[in-house]
Amino acid sequence: MRGKLVLNSSQILTILMLFPLDSFSGLTCEKLAGFLHVSPCHLSRSFRSPDTGTLEKALQKIRVLRAAIAFSDIPDLSVKDVAVKVGYEDSKYFSRLFKEILGIYPSDYKCFIEACRNAVNPQC
Repeated sequence: MRGKLVLNSSQILTILMLFPLDSFSGLTCEKLAGFLHVSPCHLSRSFRSPDTGTLEKALQKIRVLRAAIAFSDIPDLSVKDVAVKVGYEDSKYFSRLFKEILGIYPSDYKCFIEACRNAVNPQC
């Protein structure tokens, strides 16, 4: 008899942060549940709390956080490229969501990251 995998929402979010950037495109509750070997219903119930909100909201936050990391790690990627990599075909929707979650538009965030990078390593 196999034991049932029991993960709380924080553990699942940590696992999601470790996913490769390209794996977020097409990621659904069903696919994530399959990866974690739990039912989609069980996975959704794990996220029904005031702290985490719904699974869908948690996935949005993770996608935006992974996008912010991508902007830092791969500065040559455009906002549209990053949006697609984290699972959003509509870059305008992605930009609004990024602003809603992080309080800054992705294009402004990219400029901020570039300014910080230049301040640390000025190119003369």
